[in-house]
Amino acid sequence: MMNRLKNILRHNFKEKVIALIVATVLWFFVMDKQNPIIEGSYSVPLTATGTPRGFKAFYPERQIKVNLRAPRSMFAAYTSDDIRAFVNLTGFVEGSYDVEVNANYPQGFEFVSANPDTVHVQIDPFVERPIPAETIVTGSTAGDSVVREIKKSQDMVTVVGPGTLVATVTRVIGYVGLSENSSSFELQVPMTAVNEDGREVKNVRVVPSALTVTVEIESGVRKKTVPIVAELNTADGWEISDLKIDTPQTEIAGIEELLEQTVTLKTVPANIPAGQRNFKQTLSLEIPDGITSKVTEVEVSATIKRTPIFRTESNATE
Repeated sequence: MMNRLKNILRHNFKEKVIALIVATVLWFFVMDKQNPIIEGSYSVPLTATGTPRGFKAFYPERQIKVNLRAPRSMFAAYTSDDIRAFVNLTGFVEGSYDVEVNANYPQGFEFVSANPDTVHVQIDPFVERPIPAETIVTGSTAGDSVVREIKKSQDMVTVVGPGTLVATVTRVIGYVGLSENSSSFELQVPMTAVNEDGREVKNVRVVPSALTVTVEIESGVRKKTVPIVAELNTADGWEISDLKIDTPQTEIAGIEELLEQTVTLKTVPANIPAGQRNFKQTLSLEIPDGITSKVTEVEVSATIKRTPIFRTESNATE
């Protein structure tokens, strides 16, 4: 048997070797044509590893384009779920950094690049800050009914998140829609953290995220419209010019005696420091007990200028 096998191998040995080489070359040629090496990309979410305990990593980029090189069949076999882009924050401390983007990918791929290849990362301590919960009434009640009282399940909430973001939160507000109701009702009001411009602060959490609000409505009351007055205080030597209120008047309601005593609604006082040329701020209204107002806050803007100084000169002739 062995002798026969040896004879088969020795017979036309040279021709058989040449045929094997040709077959191997042809195989590689066909495979290269049918499954060439190409470059492709995957868009994947960015994650962070090694974030220090008790800290939060914040980075604006959410998607990273990972460029890879591999045979065409590899790109057909894998999806973006198999690719991972991340920044390694091991050993980092609180602060701002430009960190290189790394990628994990299946064997058989070759890394080409990441776009962007570095991202700006802010590492902040994770903090909690108590802040008053405010409710803003929208809409109106039906007929001659008014809101007598609004009760919240709690007066304070907690804002949780990266320290630099929590520091920008000036208010936590929830909107209570009256929706032409004529009787008392209760609802869950989502609470939102906003900055001094009234914009929502992202990447922070309000605890609890919603409050139970009870709206007590009373019928058979009078209503009237009164002007709104902005209470602005300037430093010595400065005065207000070009004062504007986005809602110059509001409808109020209450018993007749209280309505007669209320001729205007004033904003909470706002102090303008010396040197500030322009003022723009949302101010709450000071609403007397027993009175309800359709408007509870207004946006006030003004130009601040120096008070003119007038001098009197006397030329005496002897």
